[in-house]
Amino acid sequence: PTRQSRVSIFARAQGAEEAIETVAVEIVPSRGAATPTPGQAQPASPLSGTLTSSTQPRVGQPATLDVSVANTSASTLRNVEFRVVFPPEITPRLTPSQSPYPFRVNANTLEFGPFEELRPGAPIRLVVPYDPVQQRNVLVRLEMRAEGLEEGASVETPISIQPR
Repeated sequence: PTRQSRVSIFARAQGAEEAIETVAVEIVPSRGAATPTPGQAQPASPLSGTLTSSTQPRVGQPATLDVSVANTSASTLRNVEFRVVFPPEITPRLTPSQSPYPFRVNANTLEFGPFEELRPGAPIRLVVPYDPVQQRNVLVRLEMRAEGLEEGASVETPISIQPR
């Protein structure tokens, strides 16, 4: 298991724009805490995803979200599906002609797949245009799953939507 995690910090000072910073932190057991044994470790998912907003989004100004889903194992994964879940403050604007992959729209969620195969080192990548509609700090979530995996994987990215 990894001993690092990512923490996002939102800060606002009077007269200044809100700032967001994501940093890596090391996770260490507290003193006197039991050290985990190898039998307690959960295997890492072979599915890995990233979400990156291309700009500091502002209400009323279009922005884009870069989405990537990768296979980090040595074996090909089968029947891979993923979905990008947007909060109500963001409206996804992806059209079939803009996407290299077929997808379905379910409320504020874009659903992709199943992809017959996802080979190691050959990620699925796409760019999703979106409209920020309300100023707020939000989370966009990427949920992934594949045939034969007991559990899927997910990742969230914070987005700070600025006023006009």
